[in-house]
Amino acid sequence: MKNGWSKIDFAKCELWKIVTSSSSSPTSFTFKKEERLSSKKRIDELFENGSSFYLSPLRILWLEKKLDVEAHAQVLISVSKKNFKRAVDRNKIKRLIREAYRLNKHTLYASLKRNNRQFVIGLLYTSKIVEPFSLIQQRVIAALNRLVAENELAEKHSA
Repeated sequence: MKNGWSKIDFAKCELWKIVTSSSSSPTSFTFKKEERLSSKKRIDELFENGSSFYLSPLRILWLEKKLDVEAHAQVLISVSKKNFKRAVDRNKIKRLIREAYRLNKHTLYASLKRNNRQFVIGLLYTSKIVEPFSLIQQRVIAALNRLVAENELAEKHSA
């Protein structure tokens, strides 16, 4: 292509223009600090009072909770030191889960915003091996869809 751009660079640039200029979809693919669950008090409350379900290799804990931040959900991502002795492995798995969540959280956020709710969520990795990103992403998407269904169901019962 002209100006020394390859076809891939040009395609990325065009895709970026579409994503950033799309006024009809204000989806943000970021994972901001306010979206991270770091409050010890909230974490304890999540484990004590939260509901949970299991989608191998993830155990998902969730709790509807009014948050003092603008984010519609705060997320905790945890990998057991018992299953993965090396920090390198734990950090890799947390990066994979965080990336899968970051790319797919918009469905959950749309539902929570529509129903004016906020969630505290825990994503706990339970497998003893490092699963591929495709499987992790598939399970995170399924978990988010289930949380959306729970949110919609709770909204119907409260209405």
